[in-house]
Formats: sequence, C-alpha cells, structure tokens
Amino acid sequence: MKIFHLINSLDDGGAERVLANLCLNDKDNSHVVCTLLGGGKYKNKLRSKSIQLYELNIRKDILALLKIFRLVSILKKEKPDILQTWLYHSDLIGGLFGRVLNISKIVWNVRHTDISSYRMKISTKLIVRFCAILSKYIPSKIIYCSEISRKIHERIGYVQEKSFLIHNGVNITQFKPNKKKSMSNILKIGMVGRYSQYKDHKRLVEFMGKLKKNNIKFKCYLAGENIIKNNFKLLDLIKKNGVLSEIILLGSVEKIENVYKKLDIHVLLSHSESFPNVLAEAMACEIPCISSGEGEAKKILGKYGFIVDSRGQKQLIKTINKILKIKSSTSKWKKLKTNCRKHIAENFSLHKMLISYNSLWKSLSN
Repeated sequence: MKIFHLINSLDDGGAERVLANLCLNDKDNSHVVCTLLGGGKYKNKLRSKSIQLYELNIRKDILALLKIFRLVSILKKEKPDILQTWLYHSDLIGGLFGRVLNISKIVWNVRHTDISSYRMKISTKLIVRFCAILSKYIPSKIIYCSEISRKIHERIGYVQEKSFLIHNGVNITQFKPNKKKSMSNILKIGMVGRYSQYKDHKRLVEFMGKLKKNNIKFKCYLAGENIIKNNFKLLDLIKKNGVLSEIILLGSVEKIENVYKKLDIHVLLSHSESFPNVLAEAMACEIPCISSGEGEAKKILGKYGFIVDSRGQKQLIKTINKILKIKSSTSKWKKLKTNCRKHIAENFSLHKMLISYNSLWKSLSN
C-alpha cells in the first residue's frame, strides 16, 4: 500500500519523530510525506532513504496560503491508498482535501491532551472543535497515542467508534545503554524537551537550586529546541537560582540517545503530555526517570520510575534522596536500570508500534 502522510512540519517533536520512525522502518508499505510548512530535523533522514517528500511552505500571508492548493495536484499525482494526517491543522486541511478528491481511507492522528488551556491558541481551539464535528464524516479511523487523549477528545465530540489507540514505540536498537559509562559521585540529571511552558523548565531549574542548597552534588544536562545560552529568559532563571555552573545547555541534539547515555536519571515535570517519548527513550537506555503524572507517564514508567506531584518541591527532594539510596547499592541500581529497559522493550518497542499501524492499515484495505 501507499501511505501518504500530511503533517505540519518535520521539526523536533513527538509526532514528527513517530512519523519518521514509521517511514524509515516500515518495510511492508511505501510512504510519501508532505509538510504544510517546511522541512526540519527529519527532512534529510527521510530523503536519505529515498522517501518522497513535498514541502508546501505555507506561511501567514495571503499569497503563501494559496500554496495549500498544491496539495490537490500532489494527491492526484500520488494516488495514495491511505491518507494519514498528523495534528489538528493537518487533520482539518488533509481531511477536507482528501474528501473532495474522494480519498475514502483517511486516518487522523491526534496527539494532544491539553485542549482547553490558556496555552493553546484560540484559533487552534476552534479547529479542534470543528474537527470534532467533522470526525463523523471524514476519517475512517482516529489514532490516539494515549488513553487520556482519546477520552478527552471523545468527550468533546470526536466519534468514539472510530478511535484506535497506538502507543508510541522506541527503537531499542538505537536507544540502548552506555556500557562504558564511568561511576561518579556527581549525580547526572537531565531533561530532553523543547523550551515551552508545557515542559516547565522554570520548576526544573528551581528544583536544581533546591538540590544545591541541600548540598547534593550534580550536573544537569538540558537538551531541546531553544535550550541555548541565547535564550536569555532561561539563562536569567538559571542565574537567579544559582546553578549556572551546574546546568549545561545543549540545544537541539541530532543523536539524542547520546544525551541519555550521559545521565543517571531523567526528569520530566511537564504540565501536559499525551505520550512522553522521552521517558520511554531514557528507560530504553537504562536511565530511571522522575516524572509528573501527565498523559501515559505512569504506564510508561510502570514499577520502575518515580511519579511526583506537579507542584511541590519537597517530594522531588525526597525522591532524589530515595534514588541516591538505591544508587548506593550497586546490585539494586543495576537491577532497576535493567528492568527499565526490559519494561520498554516488552511494552513500547518500535516493532510493536509498527505491527499496530500495519494492522490498522490492512483492516482499512479489506
């Protein structure tokens, strides 16, 4: 089958990563990718594997918006068996164009949970509500990457009978432990995530300040889009909390698995998540995780991670002390790390995700 993917961009994000993994690793189907905006982090990776890629380069001015009609000629040329759209704008635009062109097999991919918060643009909220109405008429199936995302969207009108849950999958061959990592008395903490209100770097940096005041020796590695020294808001926050020498800003990193391999623990204190990929990736590298309980965090961590309240700092300090106690026992620490990877391999592997997507696509072709 030919699967045509429409997505906003190929920048560094969870949906983009899953799309790229599907296209690069699925051997049973051919894949074509089209972006509403431009390329991004995964553009060259897809092209290196000879995957057809179109970029509409739509911007906010009226003339640029006319480029959206190129999608009609592209879809006519490619004649996909299935049109799979990713994220709200692509779900709406791809869904409408696909229906006009009589593409009968359209799959939406929904990956958000926080749809009523002040952090979401009003225009996007309107699109979400409009898609809820259109969900009765346009998509054959609606894929969710988390149970909470499914429940929230069904609550506002997304058609329940079309729901299909597929958890994200981690390439455990790519994300694997660093067997050569040296032992150190300095606790190496990290967080992978773009600079965003949702990710709550403010709380994380304040937590680092508390650790320092509690005389815990550590280094903190932060990686992601706009996690750079030129981000003066972030830099001022780091200085204010007195951890300038403890926090290392890495920016966007091509091989993100190399960041995980530096760490002893990964911390994610997001306000909102659907399926936080970074937890599964870190655990696949045998890195235990602390996380707020957003989205599927509890399910990803299982019995091998630490869920903390999304507000207080005292629980975070207690959790770090608990981890340090486990880490002081070589056998207990090794067992915890091994179980982290085993849990991800058994429940959230890329192989398992590919099987689920192929199962869905085949069911639509019958």
